[in-house]
Order: sequence, then structure tokens, then C-alpha cells
Amino acid sequence: SEAAAFLEGVGFDCHHRTLHFETGLASFHTIVDGLRGRMQRTGRLLQDARIVPLAAAPAWDVAALVAPEFAAPHAAILRRLSPTALDAFDLQRSVALYVGSDLAGVLIYSWHGGDVEIEVIVVSPAFRAGAANVLLLEAATRTALDGGAERFRFFCDERTRDTLGLARRA
Repeated sequence: SEAAAFLEGVGFDCHHRTLHFETGLASFHTIVDGLRGRMQRTGRLLQDARIVPLAAAPAWDVAALVAPEFAAPHAAILRRLSPTALDAFDLQRSVALYVGSDLAGVLIYSWHGGDVEIEVIVVSPAFRAGAANVLLLEAATRTALDGGAERFRFFCDERTRDTLGLARRA
């Protein structure tokens, strides 16, 4: 981009990139639901997993999971988890994943004129490299479809292979 060329021109080096994606929500949900279905058929879904609206998860626990992954202050995340904050997360449509009594992950998105954008997706280290991301994405995209959204935006670090794989398919 022009911005990258400018920064390199004044002495900055590219450490890594953040890539942004936009896709049709219905087609993206079909892809994610297909992955969930395959995991279910092969017995790879998490036992005792359940999805709840983010509003049902304790804000303190959500902030404790999210803050270290995004180098964000715990207090800043807590503030956005308050329904009275001007820039509050969408607590009713964003989702949390529990496995038993453990908060295994959260997917937080915001609405932009009928489209949704993932702001945060975090899975607890104990539940990574499994079905947690797929369960979160399937629930969140289904909720967005039910809410009338048509487009889906997300971003990732260029080193996040699973998200890049989903982006290629979508």
C-alpha cells in the first residue's frame, strides 16, 4: 500500500502484516457449519461444550481471557463489556464458549450498517488446536444471519494459518 511504501521510505521495517477480509456471510457460515459437521461426525467436537451470549459470561473472566492476547488493559476490556459504554461490545450477539464450567473462548463482534466485523476471537490455551474456534465461528455467524447481516469482516495476523485457510475458502 501507499502507507507501507511511505513507512519503509522513512526507515521502518515490516515486522508482520495484519490482513483484512470481507465475505458474504451466508457462504462463510456454510463453510464453518460444514467444518463443525465434519468434526461432529468424526467425534472431534468438545464434550460438554455450550455456547452462550457474551452477556451471560462474567465480564471479569472475559476480560482476563481477552486482555493478554490483545495487549489491552484489563480495565479497557471491562469498560467495553459494560452495556452502558458508548463503544460497548455487542453483548447479546457476541458469543462465549464454555466447556463444562470453564470459559474456553469468546468471539466478540460489532455491527456496521447491517454487516458484522469480528473484533476479538480468543480461545483459552487449554482448548486451542481443536473445535473451539469452529464452534465460536459457527454460532456467531448463525446469530449474525438471524439478525439480518449479509457481509462478514474479519482480520488476522499473517501468521495465523487457520484463519488464512478460512479466508481462502471464503
